[in-house]
Amino acid sequence: MLAFRTQFGVALVLTAASLFAASTSTSSTAQSPAPGVPAVPVQPAVVPAVEEKVAIGGQSALTAEATPTLTETVGLLAGLQLYQTYLNIGLLADARAEGLYEASELAQLLGSVVVPLDTVDQQLAKVAALKGLSKDDSAALTRMRKIAAHLRQQGKSLQNFWDTGVETHGKRYEDSRQAAWKELDDLLELSPKVGVAPEPKPVEKGKP
Repeated sequence: MLAFRTQFGVALVLTAASLFAASTSTSSTAQSPAPGVPAVPVQPAVVPAVEEKVAIGGQSALTAEATPTLTETVGLLAGLQLYQTYLNIGLLADARAEGLYEASELAQLLGSVVVPLDTVDQQLAKVAALKGLSKDDSAALTRMRKIAAHLRQQGKSLQNFWDTGVETHGKRYEDSRQAAWKELDDLLELSPKVGVAPEPKPVEKGKP
C-alpha cells in the first residue's frame, strides 16, 4: 500500500512537470507569431495544488475516512492472491501426476508461485504495524500471514516430495494444503453454508 502511494506521488510530479513544460512551450510559440498574425496572449496552465499530507514517523498519515477503505481493499486483494497461489500449487501437483511437464519446468513454475509469498508476508506485516486498525482488520491480517506460511510449507513439501519421493513429504504437503484451505475458506467464505440455520431473531418484550 505504501508503494502504491509512492507511485501515485511520482505520477503527480511527472504530470505537473509535463503541464509546466507544455505551458512554457505554448507561451514561447505565442510570443513569436507568424508575420501578419496578431499575437494572442496565452494564459499559463494552472496546476492544482497537491494537498500536503501530515507525515508521522516518515510515513504519510491516513485520514479516518480513508483507512477502512484501504485496509478492506488490501485485505481483499491479498486474500485473492493467496487463494490463487493455493490453486496454482494444486494445478502443478496435478500436472506432475499426469506427466504434463518436465520435472525441471515444474520446479521452476512452482518456485515462481511460492517465492513471492515472502514479499506478500512482508507487506502484510507492514500493514499490520499501521496505527488505527480495527480489531477485525488485525485478526484478518494475522490470518492471511498464517495462510501464507501454510502455502510456503505446502510448496516446499511438494518440491521435496518430487525430489525424493519420500511419503513423509507427501503427507506434510497434504496437511499444509488442508490447513491453507480451511483458513482461506473461513476468510473468503468460499464454501456455501448449506443447511445452516439462520441466526434467531431477538424476542421483543411482551411477545412469546
